[in-house]
Amino acid sequence: MALAVYGGPSDAWAWSAQPTFTLSLPHRERQLQPPLSPSLRSSGSCLIGPFSSLESQLTAVRTGQTSSRNIAQMYRRRIQALNERCNAYLFVAGEPTESGTGPLAGAAVAVKDIFDTTGIVTTAGSRQRTGWTAERDATAWARLKNAGAMLLGKTNTHEFAAGTTNENEAFGPVHNPWAPDRISGGSSGGSAAAIAAGLAAGALGSDTAGSIRIPAACCGVVGYKPTYGRVSRAGVVPLSWSLDHVGPLARTVRDAALLLGVMAGPDPEDPSTLDATPLPLDAGLPRASGLAGMRFAVPRSWLQETSVGGTGLGSVPIDPEVMTRFDEVLRQCCDLGATVTDVDLGSAEGAVGINRVIAFPESAAYHAPHLANSPELYGAAVYRRLLAGRYISAEQYLQALRFRGLLVRRFIAGMEAFDALLTPTLPILPPPLGAPSSLAAALLRFCAPFNVTGLPAISIPVGFSKAGLPIGLQLVGRPWDDGTLLSIAASVEESVGVSQEIEIGKRRPLVS
Repeated sequence: MALAVYGGPSDAWAWSAQPTFTLSLPHRERQLQPPLSPSLRSSGSCLIGPFSSLESQLTAVRTGQTSSRNIAQMYRRRIQALNERCNAYLFVAGEPTESGTGPLAGAAVAVKDIFDTTGIVTTAGSRQRTGWTAERDATAWARLKNAGAMLLGKTNTHEFAAGTTNENEAFGPVHNPWAPDRISGGSSGGSAAAIAAGLAAGALGSDTAGSIRIPAACCGVVGYKPTYGRVSRAGVVPLSWSLDHVGPLARTVRDAALLLGVMAGPDPEDPSTLDATPLPLDAGLPRASGLAGMRFAVPRSWLQETSVGGTGLGSVPIDPEVMTRFDEVLRQCCDLGATVTDVDLGSAEGAVGINRVIAFPESAAYHAPHLANSPELYGAAVYRRLLAGRYISAEQYLQALRFRGLLVRRFIAGMEAFDALLTPTLPILPPPLGAPSSLAAALLRFCAPFNVTGLPAISIPVGFSKAGLPIGLQLVGRPWDDGTLLSIAASVEESVGVSQEIEIGKRRPLVS
């Protein structure tokens, strides 16, 4: 693919033909090699590289050990060298300039290409939006930029964010940096792959049925879906108005919290946002007492479910390696002083079904003008999905909204005695590119229910399969208690996670 790299919005928007890849790479850890580009070493002892945490990079800039410009140039060189192998970016920003002096000065951020960025085309991964240049920034990106963050580029997405695999018919699939013949997960797959491959320190994504958490789990990074209404969606191409969430992807829980703290807050451009209590300054830091005294709930019946969200696509049981690692994590948490209790939250399949009955007609309504005037510009899979939304009746939609309210009350009551709910993020390992649609649909099983309920949820990497594929753990919190959930997740990350292994170089993806 000819990557769009240019210095400003006045340059022409042009793409070569869709890329083709021939890959036959083993699913194993890459042997460590010298880094593609040198790390940034100050005159002191600080060593900042592409896999360093965002927090450490911000500290190095703030203390004068390196500069924002140096960090951005480091990532830009890597994008130029490696993006062709993972196809994470659709657009790369021009030569970086020094960022501001805000709390995120030095943050090199990728933005999913459904977020408006002034003067740059927002493709939403579709031919429908060729030449659709944004006149202003999406609120979430504007807040990061005003805090000093630098835009590295716009990342690949499943077309109109309507899928779990990020196999994009217009611009090509995103390849998983850990195993490039596997999916990155979607729809924020470009954002997750960019962080995993060391092509960004943080990223913006959106999540309607798992589209932040699914790619985070597939790519071995952290993905956070906040409480519904905490982050503005203004300036973001919608998929489903009542289910869409905006959130960060990052290398660590603390990094995600730093981005979320700036993005969050009420916005008059998005009536769904509320003036909630701001995140505490220590959000994303481990609890002083670790996991001692933590009360975790597990919806055990979900782990036995095999159906695929009422799609009629057959059955997909949980992968034995995923189940084994999940049970190991639970035992490790108990060894560190937590308690784990099974709870009954009903059927995951039922919650996924409610998500679909709400999302499909809302998507079809948004796309009605394009469906009428230029249907040929859609990819085939997304076009079929949008047409399906037209066949869901008003009665079915309203019943789904009613059941949604009942589900919210059931989940909140079921979690009342607990600090967090735990599930595997995904029931299976990242499938191969081109896998059957039943596997793509199965990725929703543990994620989509929490878009229906609006509860905050995070995926953190906690292990790898025998073939070297990432395995994620999902933690879910109480509504608006995002700060507590982030601190619990950081404690779990510190105790049983693998983020630090990746940061210090004990593990590296094949594309890095």
